[in-house]
Amino acid sequence: YIGQQAGVQGLTVRGGSIDQTAIMIDGMVAVDPTTNQPYTSLPLSAIQEVSLIKGGFNAEYGDIRSGLVNITTKDGDKSQYHVSFDFRQSPAHQKHFGPSMFSPENYYLGPYFDPQVAFTGTQNWPKYKQQQYATSFQGWNAWVQQNPQWGLTPKQAQEVFEWTHTVDADPAWGIAGSEALGQKGRTEGTEPDWNAEGSFSGPVPFVSKYLGDLTFFGSYKGNQTYYAVPYTRTNNLQQDAQLKLVSHITDGMKFSLEGIYSDRKGVNYYLGNGDDGSFMGIDNSIFQANAENSYCYWQSSFSPLDLYSRMLIANFEDVISPSTFFTITASLNSNQYKSDGYLDLRDTSTLIRLGNLSLNGVPWGWTSDPFQQSVDQPDRRTFGGDNGGMLYDNSHSSSVNLKGDLYSQVNPNNGVKAGFNFTFTNMYVNREKYKDRSQEEVITLPPPADWYSEQFNAFPVMGAIYLQDKIELEGMVANIGIRSDYFNTNTISYLVDPFSQYYSAQYATVFTDSVPQQSVKGKLKISPRIGVAFPISEIAKFFFNYGHFYSYPQSSQLYGTIRGQSQAITQVGNPNALLPETVAYELGVELNISDTYLLQITGYYKDI
Repeated sequence: YIGQQAGVQGLTVRGGSIDQTAIMIDGMVAVDPTTNQPYTSLPLSAIQEVSLIKGGFNAEYGDIRSGLVNITTKDGDKSQYHVSFDFRQSPAHQKHFGPSMFSPENYYLGPYFDPQVAFTGTQNWPKYKQQQYATSFQGWNAWVQQNPQWGLTPKQAQEVFEWTHTVDADPAWGIAGSEALGQKGRTEGTEPDWNAEGSFSGPVPFVSKYLGDLTFFGSYKGNQTYYAVPYTRTNNLQQDAQLKLVSHITDGMKFSLEGIYSDRKGVNYYLGNGDDGSFMGIDNSIFQANAENSYCYWQSSFSPLDLYSRMLIANFEDVISPSTFFTITASLNSNQYKSDGYLDLRDTSTLIRLGNLSLNGVPWGWTSDPFQQSVDQPDRRTFGGDNGGMLYDNSHSSSVNLKGDLYSQVNPNNGVKAGFNFTFTNMYVNREKYKDRSQEEVITLPPPADWYSEQFNAFPVMGAIYLQDKIELEGMVANIGIRSDYFNTNTISYLVDPFSQYYSAQYATVFTDSVPQQSVKGKLKISPRIGVAFPISEIAKFFFNYGHFYSYPQSSQLYGTIRGQSQAITQVGNPNALLPETVAYELGVELNISDTYLLQITGYYKDI
């Protein structure tokens, strides 16, 4: 539904990045503060309504600059029980065009197996085909002459490549395949994807009538999707569960308590300096094969990664009078990342000997042996690529949010709404990546030169108050409001420029004691919001929106340190960073066509 709206691609609204879009579940923002990524998974059977706001945000909405997805969950029925279940499975299939990634005829493997060029070099291909590759391959004949220390014949060199890349057989090209050599094969597209959903709702048995017609709504969703190329895990598994209790204490008083749980099991994606806590996309695994590396051919390139998320929402609503009501909502969110390196260690015994090379279980499992570093000549793909990094991640966060809203229809022309919102967050981020270390060595030895890490502990405080008035006059409706946001990183700032000597290896262990520091002051921002609509006719209206909008910077830009090669600190957070601001203007017209269709033509301008 959301992705089909005009100006929306995925969760990117009107060109804004995903962290500029807020996801609200029953009035509370759902976000992982360590990555600033919104929480988007919820059983569809639990959703009553989804609305998307792309502009003209009222003063009650903050930490938002591009879009708002507002999700309302279902309440249980007071008198009847309802059960639903849905299971869908798609047949196993290859998830990319062309031959298998392990076929000799695949684009990436072709230069090493095509009988026309494999032994004599890709210069023998037609010109148009040579131009399809960023690099050339000199052929196995030349490779053997340049690397006599391995005692390989050209055919044996090709068989080593088959072994390390778990290449499939191809009789037409005379390729026996790695399994014929005794290697364990890798497959793709052999397992089906599935999605299961179910819900159960109704009055709470035995006690419902004594507790304000207490109802419940419980739901579950499980989704398993296999990667285009298998790694340490072959699939991404996500499970979500939700339970909501609602009590109508009186005719005008309502209390609800809702719990949401999610866990996701996949593999990590980012292999740069440090790690951003992101998961490998289902199709992203295929992009790890390119002219510069061959990660997709190393089963151990990416570590297993788990994420456990929990959200508890308590809401109280009270209608004070026919014209006035208020709501108080509190939520507790928590997120826990878990990655302890690889699932399996490599079989390091000799399984086959070719020339002077003793081959073990490579590329299956993880090991710190330098096979690819000593053999991988003259280009990285010849006998493999980087063996990735052993990722360790025990980052976690928790947030407490308290929100209050009061609405009163003061007179026939003015509906006033006011409210507050306070959030207290505790974040601990510790993501580390090692290349040539076993799990035991990581614990017992000091960090090596190839250690990357992102570390910080932060306790930011956020708050907001707002006031808005909906003015309804003959021929015009206006929403005029003002919002005040307060943000305090609650930490210290390192006074160091990007080219400082403190980023050298000599300050790696004394950085925090050597660099000048200062405390950080909180930031207060005022945001005016104006929205006006003029009826043109009974079926059409003209509207205009204007406002200032702020969002909180990404946590990785505000806090902590990132370490790179030789343990040197390569980046520190800047807690003094300005809050990103967008000044947005929107102008449009809406036309009701036959009470069936709504035509909206909108133009917008954003000053970022």
